[in-house]
Amino acid sequence: MAASEIAMAASAVTTTATQLPAVNGWTLVLSSAVVSAVVNGAFNWWNARAALRHEKSKLAEQRAPAQLDAALMLEAFAKQALGYFDHVQATLFDWHVRHDPDRHGEALEQLDKWVPLTFDESLAKDWATLPIGILSACRELPLSLAESDRWTRAMAKEDHVDFDDACKLDGQRAILYGLLAGELANQIRSGINVPASPLATASLNRLQGEFEKLKNIYVSSAGKIELIPDLRTRLQRERPDVPNPFPPAPPKALELNGVA
Repeated sequence: MAASEIAMAASAVTTTATQLPAVNGWTLVLSSAVVSAVVNGAFNWWNARAALRHEKSKLAEQRAPAQLDAALMLEAFAKQALGYFDHVQATLFDWHVRHDPDRHGEALEQLDKWVPLTFDESLAKDWATLPIGILSACRELPLSLAESDRWTRAMAKEDHVDFDDACKLDGQRAILYGLLAGELANQIRSGINVPASPLATASLNRLQGEFEKLKNIYVSSAGKIELIPDLRTRLQRERPDVPNPFPPAPPKALELNGVA
């Protein structure tokens, strides 16, 4: 209710009171007290509400720089992830041409130095300014990244996984977690109404495009594609219509006196 509306309501109450038939003095005193209480209560409510809005606006303005730092941190990781993916692709291309006698001339003269995919949390100055849902996802990101690295390294040692497969799994890490970081950055920017830079947008679009390629393969193969666990979980969530080629094993029957 606006202040003008409160004033109009108070005026209407007063006008109505003056149009009542003559009554004794006590009734007039009580009527005036009621009108005064209503008007004062309405103005107090309006002032409290305006003060609360002002405090919220001021707090949001104070938190915005720290939230922007967090968005920039996430975008920096997304760009790093895209560069990591490109390096994996270049390594895979070079490996193929070097093992193909007809393509030796296409081999790269020198590959860039391999740099691990890492998430630098130090760029965010104040985590407490982030909404709790985004904060939780940001905190989980480096943990998931490290776990996927251990999983991929272990898979690379399996007999059925060749160099080509290992590189593709490593590239999936860059696509998935880079995309997640970019999505989180966009959520933060949406909250503070600050658009992303063209470079950050281009990086996110490329990661989204690579993710869609993996999703299409996942769908066309009916889920029968080697994927890192977190990527399979996300694709299962986004495409529940695709059957799970690796259903969980049925629970074992409980043993009773040594007999199942």
